[in-house]
Amino acid sequence: MGGVTVSIVLKDHATSASKPRNEDLFRHTSRQAMLLDGSTNLGLYSNMPDASWFVEEFSKAFFMEEPDTDTQPRLAAAIDRAAEVCLKNTGIDPRTTNLTPSASLLLLEEKGDQLELFALGDCSFVVYYRDGRPPERFRDNRVDAFDGRVLAAMEEMAAHTGMDILATVQTEKIRTMLAENRSKMNTPEGYWILAFSKEALQHLRKWSLPKEGVSHVLLFSDGFDWMAEDFLRQIPAEPLSVLCQKLRRMEEADRNCNRYPRFHTHDDACAALLEIK
Repeated sequence: MGGVTVSIVLKDHATSASKPRNEDLFRHTSRQAMLLDGSTNLGLYSNMPDASWFVEEFSKAFFMEEPDTDTQPRLAAAIDRAAEVCLKNTGIDPRTTNLTPSASLLLLEEKGDQLELFALGDCSFVVYYRDGRPPERFRDNRVDAFDGRVLAAMEEMAAHTGMDILATVQTEKIRTMLAENRSKMNTPEGYWILAFSKEALQHLRKWSLPKEGVSHVLLFSDGFDWMAEDFLRQIPAEPLSVLCQKLRRMEEADRNCNRYPRFHTHDDACAALLEIK
């Protein structure tokens, strides 16, 4: 490795798109790993690149930064780089509007004898310990209350009308609630997520763990949430690509979302298993 200390080793990775353009993305180096889950456009912005473009451009910009400097300024610099590309391509500076693509963020970095975990949005880390302690999930749960209210309204509507859960997403009431939630993005009364607002970086969730105690870390987007309980039992024994296929079969068996209420039959799904050296 030419004298480079390898701390983070990719053991397995799988991603599956639910639409033509995958809005989930994973990148890593020997000291960093990032997972992004782009947010679907609800028709709230126009003349703006989509979420697939955003996660690709932001991650590319972030990994150009020197990893030994502080994390938050590097994230801010990546936002500026992506914004300048958007401005050049569209004539719109996305830093001047909140009607832009956004993404949930997971970032894992090795800092000396510590592992630092950062999160914005609803993706998850699962940490596996060398001493046999039960695995532990780390997640930014601030968006859950907003999604939860919409899901509850969907279930109530389905119960009163006989509609499938999925069908309620197309009603005016639910579409309005989803748009109202999105309008609260990166506001004090709302939730914080990766976008072109650098203020959100002041609200990063952060956890620091002694590196020597961690054997593996699993990162996954909310498309894999159905399998979170299995991930919390043990390190996945099957390849993540096989688990992804199982996930798609489970979703297909619940195509109308009545067993497991959600906003889409299928969502983009991404997971990566890392070994910590």
